[in-house]
Amino acid sequence: MDYKVFNDVHVSDKQAKLADKIAEVRPSPFTQNVYAVSGRSEQSSDSPHSPLNEMVALRGEIAALSKQVERLSRDRSRNCSRTRYGKSPYRSKTPSRRENYHYNDEFCYYHNRFGSKAKKCREPCTFAKASEN
Repeated sequence: MDYKVFNDVHVSDKQAKLADKIAEVRPSPFTQNVYAVSGRSEQSSDSPHSPLNEMVALRGEIAALSKQVERLSRDRSRNCSRTRYGKSPYRSKTPSRRENYHYNDEFCYYHNRFGSKAKKCREPCTFAKASEN
């Protein structure tokens, strides 16, 4: 974003206050940040709680967690479509009706589906003739 500095004497107090509020909320990259620095180190780098040691420990934990997440997601995707015994949870344990269903080409859809309880019939259908015999 471009920041422009103007020297304009026609700026009202209301505009100046608004500009000050904007500057407080969104500081420009030109503002300087001042940090306090101690002359001596309070913790030595050999300390177990030094920033360097903490960073190394955190990196190790991140790597371990990344491996764990990868392993869990791999296991989940593998188990998502399988049950405990290796069968798909979407398959019925009993044979489906389609396996026991025998379609007769000589009968219409309704007589194939409902048999003698069919209320409709479409030609060519030999169901009525077959039931008469």
